[in-house]
Amino acid sequence: MRPERPNRTRLPGWPTGVSTNRPDANLYARTVNMVRSYQFSRMTEVSGVAWIVLMFSGVMEAGWALSLKASAGFTRLWPTVAFFVLIIASMAGLMFALRTLPVGPAYAVWVGIGAVLTAVIGIIAFRDPVTILTIGSIVLIIAGVVGLQVAGSGH
Repeated sequence: MRPERPNRTRLPGWPTGVSTNRPDANLYARTVNMVRSYQFSRMTEVSGVAWIVLMFSGVMEAGWALSLKASAGFTRLWPTVAFFVLIIASMAGLMFALRTLPVGPAYAVWVGIGAVLTAVIGIIAFRDPVTILTIGSIVLIIAGVVGLQVAGSGH
């Protein structure tokens, strides 16, 4: 009669023949869990910074759009300079944020902040017309950004 063979469950990432009955298998599993935990906490930390950078980039997006208006077709020097500085900074912030954030919600936040701020400042500073449709559209932009955030929070 043959002796009973030990249970040889294959561990992920280990070659065939490495089983859980080896003394170092538990160490491997603990190490993998520790690394995954560190990566997740690091990713969460980086994502928090990325969201802050993304929000500032959205504000700069409104700044470059308003500078474009103030430059009068690039005929005024300082608004033109502000436009180029702000658009480069805004794109750089978006680029940084997209390294760790999902593109859909991140882009929606960036565009949403820029669009809402541009519309509100345009109403205040440039005396753009205010109608029920304008206010409703701003509310819908905000609702769309919040909806994408809520939909993306399940990931």
